Amino acid sequence: MIHQIAATLLLMIVFGTLYGALRDRYPKGSLVFKASATCMAVWNCGSGLAAGKQGFSDWMIFVGLLFCVLADVLLELEFLWGVVTFGIAHFCFIAGIYRIEGIQIGSILGILGIYGVFLMIFHKGLPKLGKLKIPVLLYAAVLSSMVSMAVSAAVIVPGRSRYFLAAGACSFLISDSLIAVRTIEKKQSLLMDAVLLILYYGAVYMIGMSVYMR
Repeated sequence: MIHQIAATLLLMIVFGTLYGALRDRYPKGSLVFKASATCMAVWNCGSGLAAGKQGFSDWMIFVGLLFCVLADVLLELEFLWGVVTFGIAHFCFIAGIYRIEGIQIGSILGILGIYGVFLMIFHKGLPKLGKLKIPVLLYAAVLSSMVSMAVSAAVIVPGRSRYFLAAGACSFLISDSLIAVRTIEKKQSLLMDAVLLILYYGAVYMIGMSVYMR
């Protein structure tokens, strides 16, 4: 177990670093490394499935991670389709989490709270998104649902697998919030790019580990 964790984590770091170093010079060619890094999370999740952890929730997380790989590429080629594909990934995660704990009052309150904070922070900047405004609002609602349900699942059904899932969901939320800031304010920096990659790859890695460690 420890050898696979070390190998996939190391490869994710290598592929992610190569993507970060090459994407300005080779914007399309470097996408191979971006997607390959996310594939390490798919590898761990698939290994968990191969070991017999094949419940509906596990399969939905696996499918969701596959959509994340696709979204990695689409986000750089056509931002809107990348957002849509990530939204589909989150729907898959939601379907898997729902099988674990259903919809609880706490989850609903969490969804409203997270989405409300998003609107409070970004409401002035949303008009700057133009045609992306509605897709971003819908995506934020889906992401808020996924995060709230993942955290609720970790509380209701505690265990390291659920903790990995909740931590991955929260990392996804922080990453996407920073992307929203960067997109709205049109701010670019090497530090921001590095932080985004760390948060995103950390998110998908932990989500994949939620199946591997179950």
